[in-house]
Amino acid sequence: MKRIFLLLILSVFSLSALAQDFTEEEGNLIRQAYEYSDSGREDEAIAIYDGLIKKHPDISGLKFEKAYCLYKKEEYKAAYKILKATLSAKDVKPEFFAVAGNCQDMMGQPDKALKTYREGLKRFPESGYLHLETGNVLIAHNHTQEGIECYEQGIKADPTFASNYYRAAQFLIDDQPVKGIIYAEMHNLLYDPNGPRWAEISKALYDAYNANIHFEADTVRTTFSRDRNIFIDINAINRPEALLKALMPAAQEVEFSDAMEASIDAEALKAAGGQLTLAELSAIRRRFLEYFDADEQEKYPVFAFQKHILDGGHWEAYNMWMLREGRPEEYSAWLQDNGPALEALFKFISASE
Repeated sequence: MKRIFLLLILSVFSLSALAQDFTEEEGNLIRQAYEYSDSGREDEAIAIYDGLIKKHPDISGLKFEKAYCLYKKEEYKAAYKILKATLSAKDVKPEFFAVAGNCQDMMGQPDKALKTYREGLKRFPESGYLHLETGNVLIAHNHTQEGIECYEQGIKADPTFASNYYRAAQFLIDDQPVKGIIYAEMHNLLYDPNGPRWAEISKALYDAYNANIHFEADTVRTTFSRDRNIFIDINAINRPEALLKALMPAAQEVEFSDAMEASIDAEALKAAGGQLTLAELSAIRRRFLEYFDADEQEKYPVFAFQKHILDGGHWEAYNMWMLREGRPEEYSAWLQDNGPALEALFKFISASE
C-alpha cells in the first residue's frame, strides 16, 4: 500500500532539526539532498547522506533520511535494516517507527508492522503519524472498524494532525455523516487549501449535507440519524459509564439531526427549486449553531471556530469557501462580487492563529 500521506509529511520532516547540528556547508549539502530527493534523484541524495553519516555516525536523523530515500525507491529491505538500528537510539523520532513499519508492511509482514507501530506508540503516545499508519495497515488487511478507531485515537492524541481527520472522514461520511462532517471540516481547517485533498473534502462535505437533507412535497426531512444495531458488551450493562459510551454515537446523531431539521427553512428551499444552494446551506449551518446542544458542541473544536467566524462577521465568506467544491459555479459567481470578503476572511483567520 502506497502511503502518500506519509510521503507528504516526511518530505519536510527534519531539515531544520538536522541543519542546526552541522556547519553551514553541511547544512547546504542537506538542503541539496532534499532537493535531489524531491525531484526523484534518490541515489544522489543517498550519496550525500553517506558522506555525512561517516562524519556524524551518532546522528540518527541522517540515517533516517537515507532510509527514507531507499523507501521511496521501494528498496524496503535495505531501508528497514537501517531503520531497525535507529529505533533504540536516544534521538529516535516517531517517524522512524512509522517508516520502519511501512517497510515491513510493504514486504508482506503486516503483523510485524503493527508491532513496530505499537512499540513506537509506547514511546510516543501522542504521535498522530503512528496512529495513522496503524489504522492504514489495519484497514488494508480488512480490519476496518479497528482502523477507524485508530484514526479517532490519533485525533485525540494529536488534534492538529490533519491526516487522521481525512482518513476518518473518508470512511465515516456516508454511514455516519455526523462524525464524517465534523472530521471533514476539521481536516480542511488544518490542511493546506491548495493541497490535493482540500478540494476532495470540500466536495465530500457539501455532498454529505445534500445527501441527508431531503425536500419533498413542500416538507423537509433529514437522514443524519440512522437506524443501526448497537452492540453492547454484556459486562457493560451494569457499568453506567461503559453503557453510556456505547449509546453515545446514536444519541449524538439524533441530537444533530433534530437540530438540523429545526435549522432548515422549507420555504427557502422551495424558492430555490428544492436545490441546496451554498447560500442556503450557509444559512442552515448558522441556525444550526443556535439549535445544536451546547454540551455536544464543546466536544469538537470546529464548532467553537465556527462561532468565532460568525462573531467576526465572516460567516458567509467562510461557508462559501469551505463548501465551494459542492457547487463551484455558484461559488465562482459569488466570488466575482465578493473577492474582498474572502480576503478579509483569510486575514481574520491568520490573525486568529
